[in-house]
Amino acid sequence: MAPPQSLEPGSEEQDGDRAPHRCPREIWEQIFSFACLDGGSTGRSLSLVSKYIRDISQCVRYQSITVDGVSRLLALASLLESIPSGSRRVRHLLVSQTPKPPTPIYTLGIELRKPSLASRLRDSFLRRKPEPSKPTRSFISLENSPSLCDVLLRVLNAISHTIETLVIVVAAGTHIALPSPLPALRELTIYGGWNLGFPLVPEPGPGCTFPRLRRLYLVGSYYTPSQVFDTIRAAPNLTHLRFSGLESSVNVPSVVRAILGVRSDYHHLLPHRLPTIPKMLLQARDMAPFHCGCHEGRAHDFEDDTLVRLAEHYPEEEIVVLGPMLWNSLSGQVLEAKRSWLAGLEGRVGFWDETF
Repeated sequence: MAPPQSLEPGSEEQDGDRAPHRCPREIWEQIFSFACLDGGSTGRSLSLVSKYIRDISQCVRYQSITVDGVSRLLALASLLESIPSGSRRVRHLLVSQTPKPPTPIYTLGIELRKPSLASRLRDSFLRRKPEPSKPTRSFISLENSPSLCDVLLRVLNAISHTIETLVIVVAAGTHIALPSPLPALRELTIYGGWNLGFPLVPEPGPGCTFPRLRRLYLVGSYYTPSQVFDTIRAAPNLTHLRFSGLESSVNVPSVVRAILGVRSDYHHLLPHRLPTIPKMLLQARDMAPFHCGCHEGRAHDFEDDTLVRLAEHYPEEEIVVLGPMLWNSLSGQVLEAKRSWLAGLEGRVGFWDETF
């Protein structure tokens, strides 16, 4: 029996390096397209495996991205603008801006224990060492620094033909705007509202801003009726509409009446009935009670009974009145939104779960 042939040193490693090349590129892309739906973690990992994996995953590893803060959003804008348009296949995007943690306040404290000998020697040496000249600080004017709105517009303009689901979680009153049109957008969720002096779409076209938008979810206490109706008008093919917390600034039953074409306080803002929206989910949100047990009041009553009666009179629209929720902190809202968003990407109900 012939002795087994000996392998040259390093041949096993070389054979392992060639293994990914044996699988057709199309199959790798299909595998990566399913894997890269976790908000960007897998995409980042794929870019670090090898040059070959980085190259063949470029078209799909940006499929879903989560980004928090203007600086990271700016980095994403620069990245997208630096790669070929065919590789900018961002289909799902979650943008948030959570507040920075407060700067710790240092006070004159009492030494709790005697410093060690090494610490005393180090401090003595540092006191003798001449202090280097301090560089002159340069400050960036807030007027010249990029705003969330400006950078978000850059990102969305770069991916306007591929973005399918978009989630924005910001503090109430933040100025945000979307480019027009977004032809592939199917689902839009906004937490927080936007600056009351600006529309969501700078110059909306006649019914063509969101031609494929099916699901719209607005969460927040600082929307105006005009903003709500302008956004709905820009999406003529809605099948699902959800409001949560809007009763703090608008009269939700009047909004629903106007959408149904019934005379209401907001009839002048929406004089013609919109196409039928098959499903509307309506939910109130309450502030957590203060230490004394008191609650902050709502600007408008949610009027559950009125909404139920409307649902009975207009059975072609399924109007579901959900149980109230408590407002989370902004960080809590980001976690809430991300959990539902990822659930939707996995094929679950996501934002349209009627149990929360």
